[in-house]
Amino acid sequence: MAAALTARVPVAAIAAITGLKLTDVKKIGKGHSDSYVAGVSREQHLAGLAEIAGQLLEAVEEKATAERKFRADVVEALRSGQLDVFRIAALTAVTAERLREITRGTGLRGEAFRSRPS
Repeated sequence: MAAALTARVPVAAIAAITGLKLTDVKKIGKGHSDSYVAGVSREQHLAGLAEIAGQLLEAVEEKATAERKFRADVVEALRSGQLDVFRIAALTAVTAERLREITRGTGLRGEAFRSRPS
């Protein structure tokens, strides 16, 4: 992005391609002002930024899909009674409290999250 700004690609064009705010584009550009790629046209900069923005959007969508699947798997495991929240927490490296947050609104009762007897 800084290279595109250095090549005098308009801030508005970069913001439109990346979906960022104008002020964010300027801040990022100032933070990386030493990046310059000579011989690259404005169109090439914008095409590169559009590709990166598209890849980022795909990654965000993939993350959201993985989170939905994880939530469904946790709910299924808790409802089946085969695993308790602490076993799931140990297997997934997610805290029991975070699992409670993830499964809010799924209709699971508090019994699924009670502390284990010592």
